[in-house]
Amino acid sequence: MNGMSEIRRREFLLGTLAGAPLAMAQTVGAASVALIADPADPVAASAPARWAAAELKQALTDRGIAVSQYETIRQAAAKDLCVVSSDPPRRKRWR
Repeated sequence: MNGMSEIRRREFLLGTLAGAPLAMAQTVGAASVALIADPADPVAASAPARWAAAELKQALTDRGIAVSQYETIRQAAAKDLCVVSSDPPRRKRWR
């Protein structure tokens, strides 16, 4: 690969996905992150999405960020940085 070391897809995604909420939480001074996943949503309820949420939660927790998980955004505290897992057509209801 042109002299570049290979990086596994999982490592790349975990580093990228964990980095964005961590950076945002630190930038805005959020004490916690809320992971929102409606179990009725086909994307949020899928095995890959649940795996990604668990990995993200662990990565943030390892960095000292408190993480909560909810089924609706209304359950999250106003101070929480919210990360929503959703099927694109359902995203309209989050606005």
